[in-house]
Amino acid sequence: MKTILGLAVLAFLITEPAHADATTKDTLALYNNPVGRAFLAGMTEGMKWTNAGIEARTGQALYCTPPAIAITVEQHVSILRDFLAKHPEHWKSPIGSTLIWSMMDAFPCK
Repeated sequence: MKTILGLAVLAFLITEPAHADATTKDTLALYNNPVGRAFLAGMTEGMKWTNAGIEARTGQALYCTPPAIAITVEQHVSILRDFLAKHPEHWKSPIGSTLIWSMMDAFPCK
């Protein structure tokens, strides 16, 4: 029975189609929707933890926000929109990479 269940799970994983990352344009279009806002909140929170982990491991962060600042989702979206105004080529990029680039642009490490 365990073998059949294992084969069924394996077959599901093999046949599951790959999904492309959400684009910046598509994600921002959903920002006023509660699900879209929650998605962006999760992305920004994950990015903060990733940046902290990279800094802890390598000694160099991807971006350096001032120590006393906690950036809200709304502020992050504002930073993102400002970045996109300067770099419109990122509208079609995956939202994760655009979020990182926007933070690196707004808060470069010195």
